[in-house]
Amino acid sequence: MPAYESIVVTESGSFMSVTMNRPDHLNTLTFRMIEELISVFTALQSRTDLRAIVLTGAGEHFSGGLDPQDMVATRTLSEETRRAQAARLDALMQALAAVPQVVVARIQGTVMGGGLGMVCVSDIAISTMDAAFGLTEPRHGLGAAMIVPYLIQRVGLTRARVMLLSASQFDGVTAHEYQLVHEVCPAEILDECIDAVLSDIGRCSGEALRTLKQIALRSASSTPAETLEARIDAIMNLPRSPEGMEGIAALLQKRTPNWVSQP
Repeated sequence: MPAYESIVVTESGSFMSVTMNRPDHLNTLTFRMIEELISVFTALQSRTDLRAIVLTGAGEHFSGGLDPQDMVATRTLSEETRRAQAARLDALMQALAAVPQVVVARIQGTVMGGGLGMVCVSDIAISTMDAAFGLTEPRHGLGAAMIVPYLIQRVGLTRARVMLLSASQFDGVTAHEYQLVHEVCPAEILDECIDAVLSDIGRCSGEALRTLKQIALRSASSTPAETLEARIDAIMNLPRSPEGMEGIAALLQKRTPNWVSQP
């Protein structure tokens, strides 16, 4: 596995953990970290042995968004270079959204800007009740423009407009009410909640999960007619796959499938 400067990547069985590792700086996204995350997420396209990816931040925070020092440093660059760097944040969102495995966001502390954007493209988001969410960039003359389409997809246009145009901060409980995250819990049991979700995922066929995720993402921007063939393919092909055949056999024999894994 490559050596990374600003993230930590670990694997255990069919699970991977990707940790943004700048705890003294709220795990803010430097341009180097963005490139490292894109590299990891892109490589996951070929990892059929993994079922789930846990995305989190080191220490007490998830991510405070783009690193302000990197933003200042870009002032001396050409406009073409600055535009290309800005586009890489969108490339990060797209790379994470396209990960075929289940992406579980483990959230605590500060969740701002691009960090909040990554929550928007996760499959399952679990937050502490006291996490601090917000798109406060307008308070500093800035704006989290790159995450806007992903925010709207997650919470809807009406709620997104409130979040963007009030620049207010809110806690994990409110994030759950907004449907930004799927579960909230006290900080002391966050890892227990993550493990419970991974345990559920570990009981599932990796191929079935990848297939269903792909269909779900396509269906969000397509008519039922446009996804019909893909849905028929899934119904026809999954039972004939090695995991499908094993799962059916296990069901009939009242035993656990041989591909079940735990975190």
